[in-house]
Amino acid sequence: MSAGNPADHEQTEPAQALAELRRQLANALAKNGSTKQQLTQRTGLRRTTVSNASSPNQPAPTDRTVAALAKALRLDDGPLLDLLRTARGDERPHAVSGGTSNVRSMPAPRPDAAGSKPVADERVISELKQAFLALLRHASKIPPDDVSRLDNPSTEIVERQRGAEHAWDQEWQPLVAHARMAALEIRHGPLRRLLADEGLRYLADWNDDLRYAFFRRSRPWVLEQTITYLYESVLALQRGEAIPEPSRCYREVKSSWELRQEELRAVYDEE
Repeated sequence: MSAGNPADHEQTEPAQALAELRRQLANALAKNGSTKQQLTQRTGLRRTTVSNASSPNQPAPTDRTVAALAKALRLDDGPLLDLLRTARGDERPHAVSGGTSNVRSMPAPRPDAAGSKPVADERVISELKQAFLALLRHASKIPPDDVSRLDNPSTEIVERQRGAEHAWDQEWQPLVAHARMAALEIRHGPLRRLLADEGLRYLADWNDDLRYAFFRRSRPWVLEQTITYLYESVLALQRGEAIPEPSRCYREVKSSWELRQEELRAVYDEE
């Protein structure tokens, strides 16, 4: 039996990755029980965009679409984005289409090789800086947590708190999403994962998954410390230095988020 043409394997692997990505999205949608209209409202995407993401014979979804759907369906978007990059051929350093390379021709730098190559072009770095500054400004405006300070808050106080937080979050989520989309263009794998798969995801899930990190702490301070650590990591690699060790606040934010994921999985398993 013929071992097959390696070129055929290179052509089919992206198609298989895209099919697997669609399958996982479709399965998650079916298991979640949400309608596509509900997903449209949660993600801010168009209905056709949501539908096409899991439908065959449609163009591959964008990074933003996959990340938004993963958040709405409570999926880990890291593996999904890896499938998407494989489907696009991003991990093939010599893939060529129409005589032009689809991806960078140089190998990725070693995980902690400071200064081996730029972590991103100047446009991406500038965009990230502006995104983090916008997040810092908005983090300082998060409504004070009046409910948790009271032993028996009234319904009126609870509803007022929820309304204020919802209004604040309506501006917060687009800022986080903008920063994550810029972070996905980072060439340095560990930094890209730190920003897009970890820190910015924690910030997006602030309303429920950071409750333990917020306990007896100023919420603006926790958010600002988290943003500052991510920003410092970008600047360090831009200077040719290694990613700094996580601050104590960032470690507690990460622990809080991971603990909440374990609690949610336990609830789903019981159901």
